[in-house]
Amino acid sequence: MTLLVTLALACCDREDARGELASGSPPAKPAPFTGTLTSDRVSAAKGMVRPLDRWDAALAILEGQLGKATRVHGDFYEWAVVDASSCTSFRVERAVESKYLQGGTEAWVVGVVLEPTVANESSTPADRRACREIAGAGAGPAEDPKAPGPPTNGESVPISTFSSAAVSGRSKWSGQRVRVRGVVVWIATITLEGAGATETHEVTLAPSATSRDPKVTCTMRSGAAEPSQSGDAEVVVEGRVVIRDRVNEAGDAVLEAALEECTFR
Repeated sequence: MTLLVTLALACCDREDARGELASGSPPAKPAPFTGTLTSDRVSAAKGMVRPLDRWDAALAILEGQLGKATRVHGDFYEWAVVDASSCTSFRVERAVESKYLQGGTEAWVVGVVLEPTVANESSTPADRRACREIAGAGAGPAEDPKAPGPPTNGESVPISTFSSAAVSGRSKWSGQRVRVRGVVVWIATITLEGAGATETHEVTLAPSATSRDPKVTCTMRSGAAEPSQSGDAEVVVEGRVVIRDRVNEAGDAVLEAALEECTFR
């Protein structure tokens, strides 16, 4: 990830290093922006503040352009917005003057300025995910409050239904023991080394012998025997629902439903 970092050298004299907002009468603070944040608006923040500007005045200028920070992460105030195929972010550090200015005070000033950056299809998955996290765009779609929960009568759910329903209604499904049905695609054995080493088997299920997607993983109880079920025959497994987030091959953060502590019925 290439970042343009603007930072004054700590060895510089106070008069040379301080930005335009560092001295003189403070400018009138603009009202915080309350409209819809756009990538163009984030990109336009480039150069609006500089290292060693007074923090309160600099933040007021940024909030006038961008609104309240999308996220405050440690010492960094961050703004980001997700578009159809890209994510634009901007980060500014709040620091004490003495951190970057020799002989400086403990007053709050602008520290590192990470100029606006666009993460798109050509960026690394990690960069795209980091930007989305700033924007608060978590993995997967927003939860549907009207989505149904799991069956309460012990009825098994087809893999294809489970994969989508458990994600869209995840607060109702997560942690529940449910039964799903499909076919075994493969079985992986994981050996935990060390004293009292045990084996855990992870079963991958698909909807049918002719339909291999979506796939759902089902992790057996630790120490359980390797399942003998395989082939094209439909099986029913019971397990505890977990919702995991991951980065797919396209670099997008997604949610997937899986099962733990599984048993074959």
